[in-house]
Amino acid sequence: MSLESATYVGDLVKTNPTGTDPKSQGDDHLRLIKAVLQNQFGSATNGSVAVPGVIESKAGGIKFPDASVQASAGITQAAADARYVNASGDSMTGNLVTSGSFNASPGDFRGASITPSGTLELAGTSPFIDFKTTDVDNDFRIIESGDKSALSFQNALGQGFALLGNGVLSASMGILGFSYGGSEASGWINFPSWLGGYQFRFGSAVVTTNAGGGGYIGYAAPFSSQSGVPVINYGDNGWLDNPIAPIQSQQDAGGFGFQAIGGANITIRVNYFSIGR
Repeated sequence: MSLESATYVGDLVKTNPTGTDPKSQGDDHLRLIKAVLQNQFGSATNGSVAVPGVIESKAGGIKFPDASVQASAGITQAAADARYVNASGDSMTGNLVTSGSFNASPGDFRGASITPSGTLELAGTSPFIDFKTTDVDNDFRIIESGDKSALSFQNALGQGFALLGNGVLSASMGILGFSYGGSEASGWINFPSWLGGYQFRFGSAVVTTNAGGGGYIGYAAPFSSQSGVPVINYGDNGWLDNPIAPIQSQQDAGGFGFQAIGGANITIRVNYFSIGR
């Protein structure tokens, strides 16, 4: 009689049953096969594929069928729980090293470090990477705009700057202490305190002088604490030989007065650059 005893797939004898075995043992072979399959793969009902002889993959995670399989595999259930994570709703700590690409699509991945040797891909409407520290105000975020046109670098207060698709830096650079605004025709830049706190005002203004050849030009933004020291010149070639100079008594935080010699009641262009605080 060739009806063997078996608990797992490896115990089955592949040459059984033989051609000479009695037909009455057919149901015994079928029951043996069912019992072996249930021992081997447990009661998985979600269609997942189990690893033969080692683990059972279920919707709730990875599970060893029984203590004997744990012993034969050389790993405990607790060790498996610490080593493997679920496809969703689970967490892990420590380092993650990938040999290919890493795709977080979409969701939140947190860990000590990620070391991909391939590509690191973050999907979603506005994917971002957070760098956490103990100082909330200094937490840092790298975020891609929803239309994929800019990559922003911001702290927890929303201060930072953006790298546009054409390579131009834009937005507030408050995280570095810089600020700027206006336009090419009339703009301003404020340097941070660690660079002296200097402020710059610049522009090119078209002004009609008064009967004495004088005029006044306002800045795009006033200086914070004192008047600036302007450097000016004509923007029109026809007046390059005529002197033009700022009037010290008419310099204030919001702008400066000037005098154009021989330029009464005319419309001229004045280029200027002013330094203050």
